[in-house]
Amino acid sequence: MRSAKTTVTAAFFLVLHVIAKSNIGSHTTVPFTTIPVPLRDGQVRIRSAMISLTNNNLSYAQLGTPFKWWDAYPVPSSLPAPYNDRDAWGIVPAWGYAEVVESKVPGLEEGVLVWGFWATGDLPIDFQMEKVEGVEGQWVEVSSARAGLMSLYNRYFVRDGRTRLQGLGEGEVEKMEWETAVRPVWEAGYLLNHAIFGREHIHPSGEGEWSLKDASLKDAVVVSLAASGKTALAFAEAAVCGRETGEGPLGFLAVTSAGKKGLVPEGKSPTMTVEYARMAEESTMEWIEAQRPKKIVLADFGGRGSSLQDLHQALAQRFDGVEIMVIGVGGNPEIRTAEQLGQWAQQNAMNSSFERIRMNTSGVRETLLKNGDANAYFQGVDEAWGRFRQSSCVSDLKLQLGHGIAGDDGFEGGWTAICEGRVKSDVAMAYRV
Repeated sequence: MRSAKTTVTAAFFLVLHVIAKSNIGSHTTVPFTTIPVPLRDGQVRIRSAMISLTNNNLSYAQLGTPFKWWDAYPVPSSLPAPYNDRDAWGIVPAWGYAEVVESKVPGLEEGVLVWGFWATGDLPIDFQMEKVEGVEGQWVEVSSARAGLMSLYNRYFVRDGRTRLQGLGEGEVEKMEWETAVRPVWEAGYLLNHAIFGREHIHPSGEGEWSLKDASLKDAVVVSLAASGKTALAFAEAAVCGRETGEGPLGFLAVTSAGKKGLVPEGKSPTMTVEYARMAEESTMEWIEAQRPKKIVLADFGGRGSSLQDLHQALAQRFDGVEIMVIGVGGNPEIRTAEQLGQWAQQNAMNSSFERIRMNTSGVRETLLKNGDANAYFQGVDEAWGRFRQSSCVSDLKLQLGHGIAGDDGFEGGWTAICEGRVKSDVAMAYRV
């Protein structure tokens, strides 16, 4: 077998975005120069080309230590002090596209575009890649340094090995920008409907018992808290428009800060959209009651303040004998120091009077792939993504495209904005590195 093309590399002049692990609102960009070492067989050198910035990135930073997200791309030891201190500083990863710049892996030739989990900088990274057998265009990073990461973050995709970024037309590039900005958070909403509340009936964590009764929405009203977020919109579109007739839900209630009508697309289930201030009002409770539910699924996508506790209390008081199931899909993107985060988690555990079942997207997808046909799954995901892109959910989203890593127009400026809460839920952010 012929080896992939090997290129002699010169020095790279780079910019990295680094974040203080103790306070993720403290961040900067660091320029530096590196001379890469020769690749070994089975290695490929890849450089970020187009990356997203979402509230998920805040989670990757705030929970980077327990979930090993900081381990994906540790700061290089060659950075100037203090930014080379791996205990104090880190590189938050982001989803998107990257380009192969050098390769000793057949099938990953120079210039190939790869989808996956990348460093937020223009740093070329050396990967140890192995092809996923039986699944077209998929690769896994297998180095020991990334063994602690969940499988979702070590799987990489080549959509078309012949595609090169420089050769794409304006329309094709725009599709990539939308995919980069929205698809990473969209897939969690898709899986919530397809796998957790679908025929596969997979537990939200990816492990444990989850019966067909648990997964059924046939006799349920779904309440989506923080419903204007992109993951929440994905779930709404899939639950209201993408289910078979008779599978439910009986109704879909969206709770948002704006209470905008038309937020949830018209589909097979009745829908209602209300503001937080009206979520427990009599008219809202009457609407739920009119659907005659035997179960209420409360999907929390990061409701503000005490809204989850307040809404659960109102539902429990009104619907005695009706099962109330709470699924935690996201968190409020409030910035906290490591100490504040620990205090917040402890306080939440003490104050909660009900179980909030936390969704683990990686665990759900991995279980789904083990149980079924991987090719069929990814084909279904692509088709569902295409349908979502054509839905009314996307028409209200605004693509905000930035350039580079440093400065107000780069990832650095976006990080400041998202940390300060200045990015609205209808804005989708992508950066051309």
